[in-house]
Amino acid sequence: MNYQPVIVAMPHLKNDMTIARAQMASSGTMPPCKGLDQGIITEMQICYAEYLITNRRDMEAEQIIEDFIYDDDRMMQLPELYAAWLWLARMALLIEGGNPSLSLGAAENALLVLSNHQGKKTEDFNAIVAALLYNLALAHHDMGDNSRAAKELTKAQQLLERLAKRNEARFSALLLMAVEASTEVIKSKTKQMNVLAHYQSTSELFMQELNSGDANATRTAMSNLVDTLGKQGDIMLEMGNGRNAVKYYTKALRYQKKLGEKMGHRELTLSIGLAKALMRLINRRAAAEQLLRSLLPLAQRLDATAEAHEIQDLLNNKNKNMNIMTLLKSIFTAALIIMGTLGMQAQLIVGHRGSQWGVENTRAAFINGAEAGAWGLECDIRVTADGTFIISHDDSYKRLGGPETKIADMSTESILSTRLTSKRHGITYAGTPCTLGEFLDICNQ
Repeated sequence: MNYQPVIVAMPHLKNDMTIARAQMASSGTMPPCKGLDQGIITEMQICYAEYLITNRRDMEAEQIIEDFIYDDDRMMQLPELYAAWLWLARMALLIEGGNPSLSLGAAENALLVLSNHQGKKTEDFNAIVAALLYNLALAHHDMGDNSRAAKELTKAQQLLERLAKRNEARFSALLLMAVEASTEVIKSKTKQMNVLAHYQSTSELFMQELNSGDANATRTAMSNLVDTLGKQGDIMLEMGNGRNAVKYYTKALRYQKKLGEKMGHRELTLSIGLAKALMRLINRRAAAEQLLRSLLPLAQRLDATAEAHEIQDLLNNKNKNMNIMTLLKSIFTAALIIMGTLGMQAQLIVGHRGSQWGVENTRAAFINGAEAGAWGLECDIRVTADGTFIISHDDSYKRLGGPETKIADMSTESILSTRLTSKRHGITYAGTPCTLGEFLDICNQ
């Protein structure tokens, strides 16, 4: 964990701490405070927490920060930016300690403090928000939620670009970190899509083997199918597609039930995945909570300690992401987001003709491109003989295994029944042409 975001976001203090900082650097300890005003002592303690974090003395830093945050009266008396920074530091320490889910609570508390702050245009305020977004991306990436991580990094990058124009010395290094982190998340999502394509092709093979007529072979194929469907559910969940994740987990559990085995670790793991996917759907969160509560006794009976802890964490943090999103929306007004999107040079990924996971310009290619994290989808439009807008790069489908006839000379019915194919990385994709109306429906979804 790089603590640079926490250090950069340290707000300007009311009192000059130059001498105190020099004493800390010299002795490595907190300078004597006897006879000093309480406000000065508080700022010295915050400076010392920053010093400890900078020097990777995490346990000591955690102790000082906890002395603040667990004292409600003391926190209420702090300036809001001081309190928010302490929660930001607490969040970073939790991520470093391997507790990304617990760090969401610290982020929520920091945002609650910031939502009440009046000076939302100040450099210090926006520095803390940018650092929170960066750390949220790290936490969600550690939790396997690359979809949220990518969006948070993009917002952080937009904000940091604006801040770097005002104060390059303070923010340029953190901006570079956000860009590098975005690249890593994008690489991770590309790898996920390649793995997903592999599991999709193997699932088709196992589905065919279910009809082999050999009872043992059928049972083996069904067991393998459960595993591959579960893996596809995991990947969909990591990419933020809760709806499709629910479909894969449900299908995996259905085949697992057909195997006629007792409720065991496999059912538990798949069911936890299903609950996590249901939590992504606003109208299914109550069902997710009910499912998790019913799974807890099973986890305890199976002595599945890690899974029991995961269930407890999910129940304890079931509203954290929603609260964080709501608070971020209250801080980032619609106008600010639009201005940032238009004015900043943040990395934006466009799905050219959809994506490589499917035949270009087909529904599957566009849907997979969006699920991979594309912020936009690009296409070319042509017109059929009977006046329908069709999505196609070429003026015929010859290159994709279709007829040589020009699209302009074909009817809509004959085009939509044309089978298109393409092969990448040893995987053959198939699909049918897409109308402009279908393309716009995908974009709206």
